[in-house]
Amino acid sequence: MSIRIQLNGSQSLYTNLDFISGNAILSLTRDETIASITVKLEGESKTRLVGEVPLRRRREDMLIETEMHKEFTFSFFPIEPPRPAPNKRESYARIQHQFAPPIERPSTAKSPGKSPSLFRKASTPAGSMDSPTSPIMTPLHVCIDARLPDPAIITCNEPVPLRILVTKLNDSPATLYLQLLQIELVANTVVRAHHLLNENLTSTILTSKSNMWMRLPERDKVMEIDKGLWKDIALPNNVAPTFETCNLSRSYEVHIKVGLTHGHGKHLFPELTVQTIRMPVFVYSGIAPPKALLQAMAGTPPSQVASTTSTSKPSVHPPPSAPDSHTEPHPIIIQNPIATGQTHPEETFEDEAPPTYQEAIADGIGPVEGARRDYQHREG
Repeated sequence: MSIRIQLNGSQSLYTNLDFISGNAILSLTRDETIASITVKLEGESKTRLVGEVPLRRRREDMLIETEMHKEFTFSFFPIEPPRPAPNKRESYARIQHQFAPPIERPSTAKSPGKSPSLFRKASTPAGSMDSPTSPIMTPLHVCIDARLPDPAIITCNEPVPLRILVTKLNDSPATLYLQLLQIELVANTVVRAHHLLNENLTSTILTSKSNMWMRLPERDKVMEIDKGLWKDIALPNNVAPTFETCNLSRSYEVHIKVGLTHGHGKHLFPELTVQTIRMPVFVYSGIAPPKALLQAMAGTPPSQVASTTSTSKPSVHPPPSAPDSHTEPHPIIIQNPIATGQTHPEETFEDEAPPTYQEAIADGIGPVEGARRDYQHREG
């Protein structure tokens, strides 16, 4: 006997609240009796911190699994948590830098018709940068801000809503130039097993530019770097959402490298400073939860939740009613039937455990409607 699973539809990516349907096709060489059919949705997590499983042992395990059940693999991409209401606040990270003062160079210019003596310096044109008598320019002091909406949430398959500001902190007449820009998304995956812990860092370069020589326009000492350098660059489809479950977790940071140089007039100073700003962020899947689910999570009665969606179906297992917050909880008294002389007929129990509260709520809510995301699992 061989088993083949064929799912309805052509989608390879599923999310919460989706209905998965299909057929289990049996190829028989003789008459068989089917005692039961059990369908389970199982997730797979591979965690290995020490050693390798011998190849022979792995083959034995594979043979046992193949003999006992048939598997069909597809990708699961979760719906995102509820987002806060839109606001005008921003999360930010900043760093300051002070450029070195310009070095005064000795003048070698000669006045026409005169030769400098041993006891007198040669005169130089007024206002020359090489003039030893001209005042030294105030060293430029700047602050670099990286800003994201608050809370700092970025979305899979979408550009990063980032703003980068450069602010002059003093009255230096210098002009700033953007020489280098790099935006990088760094993922930190933490695996725990008993007393062992392993952290795996992976990075995704969103944009990297150098030798730009882009003059920053000054307006009230605050200069914003052109968002056109990254606004059309979306997160690649192998970036998974932020998560934490069991012994696995993944968190993200955005690393922004900004390279600045400066000058005055026609003179460019050689100093190049590269500053790195790190911002912790949450990566969301971009699959918004249905309105009915949000209402259920907010405590709306299940009867009202079911009536808010046309695709809902009657709940098989209604969720337990929440206690009234204005009344005292009633004590639960457990009596021994033998001591009280009471007897009860023999009860039968199902093999499956009763549904959880989350399962009971979701039972009356239809699948997600709207755009789905493209996701490709990153190996390694």
